[in-house]
Amino acid sequence: MPGFSPRSRDQVLPGLARARASTGHLRIWCCAAATGQEPYSLAILLDGMPQFAGWTIEIAATDLSAEAIARAKAGCFSAAEVQRGLPVRLLAKYFEKQGNDWRIAQACGTACNSESSTCSILTQARGASM
Repeated sequence: MPGFSPRSRDQVLPGLARARASTGHLRIWCCAAATGQEPYSLAILLDGMPQFAGWTIEIAATDLSAEAIARAKAGCFSAAEVQRGLPVRLLAKYFEKQGNDWRIAQACGTACNSESSTCSILTQARGASM
């Protein structure tokens, strides 16, 4: 699972939190999301940021490949995919072991539209349930 730059974490996302503080709602579009590592990583990052506690976060992930979106919707990743930069504590918190793979935990609140090339990852920061 890829990480995000310190600038995104330390400047861009806090800036968005300040700009949208009155709404408590954030929508982000991840285009060319492929199999979902980036949007799920973003959901995990936002969940760990106190500025977004109690917010409604919507992450729309799109890709031209229906096969890639199907994998993103499944939220299932190989051990090699989750071991690329994902600390063990985050793996334990946000993923569940299924056979040889890891599936994103329901805590990330995935909801997907299976009729299009879009996978929406809907989550509320700080582990609130949908």
